[in-house]
Amino acid sequence: MNNLSHHKSGPIEFFERKGHSEIEVVLLHGIGSNALSFESLIKELPDSWRLIAWNAPGYGDSNPLKPDWPIAEDYALALTTQKMFQNCCLHLQHWATVKQ
Repeated sequence: MNNLSHHKSGPIEFFERKGHSEIEVVLLHGIGSNALSFESLIKELPDSWRLIAWNAPGYGDSNPLKPDWPIAEDYALALTTQKMFQNCCLHLQHWATVKQ
């Protein structure tokens, strides 16, 4: 994907594009999608921004969550426990943009 490096931090797989500004954006895909769904969006965002596109638990090479039927709070906990996502703006696919 467009200048992205591939990583796995603990149970979470993600793609990252380094930036030189203070702006950091985490791209969160929806159900049935994955990190690579942001390829066209990433091409349009400023090169100075640090971008992280995660594969949510159970998607791509990310480990699934422990509950058989995870709820939104389980995914939120998985996201907030990852240090690389702290102090970032979050882009929720098809929903809205939320500042953490």
